[in-house]
Amino acid sequence: MARIRKDHPRLFFNADTWPAVKERALTACKDHFAEVKRHADGPWADEGGEWAVIERPPARPGSSVDVRDWGKQLMAAALAHRVEPSPQRLQRIKDMLWASLDYYHACYAAGQDVSWYSTSRIGWLCAFDWTWRELTPNERRELGASMLRHVDDALHKPNIRRRNLAGFQSGYYGADNIAFFAGVVFLNEGI
Repeated sequence: MARIRKDHPRLFFNADTWPAVKERALTACKDHFAEVKRHADGPWADEGGEWAVIERPPARPGSSVDVRDWGKQLMAAALAHRVEPSPQRLQRIKDMLWASLDYYHACYAAGQDVSWYSTSRIGWLCAFDWTWRELTPNERRELGASMLRHVDDALHKPNIRRRNLAGFQSGYYGADNIAFFAGVVFLNEGI
């Protein structure tokens, strides 16, 4: 744990490696980065559809972002925002963070897991981590506490249908994986 940085971002790149990531996105990988931006800024697009079929809550007041699992697009949006900062994209990221959390909590309230895989929740954590410095301390606390409630539900809430508690022996794709990445993001942050 001593090797986890005190600053953000922490997931997949950090302040030292970021300049090379950004440079590559703008040069050698510019065509792929254009696709990342198109995905980030587009409508909800999960090729597999929604895994958890629930009645979704309404969007939050003032938000045009539907309540659903935006995790994969959040990761793309946060990467695009770090490369090409935009106040509009940042606001959409914040709305997508909340909409995703509302969806995650609604799934567990309905007794159903969000997905067999943790990929989208890791995308949520990446977006949160990668925009950390642009979130207010209050936004960090509220979003972070809500995500940590979800992580606790994912690990411990009883009677959740289709929960994946498989650990490293089977690919480490489930709730344990979410807890690991959340631990890296929230370590020593007082949330």
